[in-house]
Amino acid sequence: MKFVTMCLAGFLWAGCAMAQDALPNGTRNAALRYWQAFSELKDEQTDKATRELLEKTVFGAAPWSEESLGKILDANLHAIQIMQKATTLPECDWGLEASSDEPVGFLLKARALARLNTLQGIRLAARGDSTGAVNAWLAGTKFSQDLSKGGTLIFALVARAALLSDLDALRRAGEAGSLDARSRSLALEALNSLPATGFDWGRTWETESAFISNGWQDILKSRNPKAKYKELMNEDLPDGSRLPTITELEAFRKFMGEVAKRLTLPPADARASLASLRERIKTLNPLLRSVIPSFEKVNGEREEVQIVRGKAIKALSAP
Repeated sequence: MKFVTMCLAGFLWAGCAMAQDALPNGTRNAALRYWQAFSELKDEQTDKATRELLEKTVFGAAPWSEESLGKILDANLHAIQIMQKATTLPECDWGLEASSDEPVGFLLKARALARLNTLQGIRLAARGDSTGAVNAWLAGTKFSQDLSKGGTLIFALVARAALLSDLDALRRAGEAGSLDARSRSLALEALNSLPATGFDWGRTWETESAFISNGWQDILKSRNPKAKYKELMNEDLPDGSRLPTITELEAFRKFMGEVAKRLTLPPADARASLASLRERIKTLNPLLRSVIPSFEKVNGEREEVQIVRGKAIKALSAP
C-alpha cells in the first residue's frame, strides 16, 4: 500500500484552491460547497471519554446524550447544513491536481463531517423528528457517493466508512419502529436506488491503477530512475530489486484492468473470479506486485456495504 500513500501525498483536490467566500450562488458542483463546509468545521477539543462516547453513539453502542454531545453538534451545525444542502446539487467534480499532502487533511475533514452528520440524524431521531433524521442520513449517503467520485481507493474507503454509519443508523431506526410511514418510504426509495455496493468500485480501481502506472512511468522515464524512486517512495530502491521494464509495466496495467472488471460484478461472483488471479499476480515484476492493494479485501469491503444496505432495506420494509 506504500504507493497508495505516495499517490495520496501527491495529488490535491483542486477545489481547495477556490476562495470559499466567492462561490457562485448558482453552482451545480457540490464539491465547491463541500469545501465550504470543511472550512466551517470547528475543531472542538474534547476529552477521551467524550470522543469514545461520540464513536459509540454513531454506531449505536450508546444512546444519544444531549448533555455530553449537544455542544459539539451546535458548534458544527452550520458546516453540517452546508454539506446537506450541497448533496442536492446534481454534479460533483473535485478535480485532481498535483500538489502537497493536502488530501490527508481533506480525508480527515470529510470523515469528521460525515460522522457529525450521522450524529445530527441520531439527535433528531431522539427528539422524535423522524423526517429530519432520515433527511440527514440520506444526505450522508449522497455525500459518501460524491466523496468517492474521481478518487483513488483511499477516498472510496473513507466514503465507505461514512456510508456504513448512515446505513446502520437507518437500519436501527427501522428496527426500533421510530420512523413514520412517510420517512420509511423516503428512506426505502433512496436505498433501493443506491448501488448495491455503494459506489463504482471498478472505476475507483481504474483510477488507482492510473495513478500507480503514471508514477512508475515517471520513474522509468527519469534520467536517474533510482533517485526518482526514492523521491516518490521516500525510501531507497531495495537491494537486489530490479526496476520494471516498459513491457512489464504494460502487463501490470492489463492485470489491473482485469481486476477492475471483476469489481463490477456482484461481490459473491467477483470473489471466485478474483481468487483465480492469485497465481497470475506472481508473474508480475515484484516491485509492481508489491504496490497492488489487496483486491480480495476490496471486494470484501464491497460485500459489507451490500450486506448492511440489505439489512437497512429489510428493517425499513418491516410492517
